[in-house]
Amino acid sequence: MRIDSKLIKPFRLLLFLLFAVLFLKFFVFGFYRVMSLSMFPALHKGDNLLIIKNYIPGLINSDSNDVIVFNNPEGKNTLVKRVLGKPRDTLKCFSGIVNINGRSIPLNITDITCKDTLLLVIPGKGDKIDLNEAVLPFFRNIISMKQKKINIKNGIVFINGLASNEMLIEEDCYFVVGDNINNSRDSRYFGLISADMIIGKPLFVYWSHKTGRIFQWIK
Repeated sequence: MRIDSKLIKPFRLLLFLLFAVLFLKFFVFGFYRVMSLSMFPALHKGDNLLIIKNYIPGLINSDSNDVIVFNNPEGKNTLVKRVLGKPRDTLKCFSGIVNINGRSIPLNITDITCKDTLLLVIPGKGDKIDLNEAVLPFFRNIISMKQKKINIKNGIVFINGLASNEMLIEEDCYFVVGDNINNSRDSRYFGLISADMIIGKPLFVYWSHKTGRIFQWIK
């Protein structure tokens, strides 16, 4: 059976559009629904976000205050937070606060990464860090997500049964927080996140049940 040549061109166009949509969906854009108030007022619970995926080089700016979507180090869901600290930034913990780039945020009494006075330079890819009991809470989830087992014995850190006093950082690390600082579970609790945990960066709200939120750009 001979196919009408007049049908071939529209069919090719339709096929091209289908592949283009699939490519954009799987490799360029994604979607995320805000499930909490941790980023209020920048983001509202129920906002639906269009995100640009982490395949794009330079996703996070060098002077970043960017909002990002990433895999939760503590579970199987995803989170949205703001980058407060990036590689080579200095993080200081003292007197119940953490200070990064001149911004101080409070620490709660329990379940925190920073229990004592501490000075830490956030590492980037290829850096080596001194690994000890004081800094381990910042890296515990990064290590665990690499399917490695961590133990502490007599103040010494053991990874997969081997004493480890230093560690090579495989990806850039970031300290993230929620804008609604008193209602956010973030790097103050689960430590730093690594670049390979980042799913993407929200561009705008494409749908929300709140009036005036649609097409609100994320800043």
